[in-house]
Amino acid sequence: MAVTSLLSRAAAGAAWLALVLLPTLSHHVATATPPGASPEGESTAVALPAGRLELLELLAQQIRADELNSARSTAFHYLQLFPGNGTMTYNLACLEARLGRPAAAWQALDEAFQLGYSDLWQVQHDPDLASLRGGEEFPAWVE
Repeated sequence: MAVTSLLSRAAAGAAWLALVLLPTLSHHVATATPPGASPEGESTAVALPAGRLELLELLAQQIRADELNSARSTAFHYLQLFPGNGTMTYNLACLEARLGRPAAAWQALDEAFQLGYSDLWQVQHDPDLASLRGGEEFPAWVE
């Protein structure tokens, strides 16, 4: 599972997180709901951590436990606190695809690339995005 391995690697190194996952300041201002998404049906009563490492660890735990809706809410929360992060937006796209929400997955994937995520090989081979590969949009979008 690509999202889990990415998050596990990210949670392991605080210095790596500080350099790679720092949001770019020029892209987005925090909004109540990140662009392209609304956590419908998700409870807002659960208190989520405010720190990057804690959120990444929680997200990795939720994905390992196959709690994808909760992971989706955690990813939204992360993007609210730390907007403009292409890598987390890519992870959100993976979650949307796994949850059977192709339109939301495409929107998050497009936004991830606008925010600087650039690993086309990962997009083409990530098992989390397998459900998108059969669609008409995939070949045109990747080119």
